[in-house]
Amino acid sequence: MTENLTGDEALIRSLHICDDGRDWTARLVWMMGDRKRISEHTHSLPPALPQIVKPTIKPKARKKRRRVKQAVNLTDF
Repeated sequence: MTENLTGDEALIRSLHICDDGRDWTARLVWMMGDRKRISEHTHSLPPALPQIVKPTIKPKARKKRRRVKQAVNLTDF
């Protein structure tokens, strides 16, 4: 999927969450029946992907760095 992207597009996709705003549930359920349709020798077109909300690009949440506790030196006691 990222083979055809330029450097800037790949960077944007790695740093941001890209939402196309479409409802994919019907398509995913249709794809789950692939083997069934192959074994039954039937063909059906995939369901349409309705646009639910406007497409958005949001920055990904940054991971919080954990603090490392300092080691306690027990020989000083």
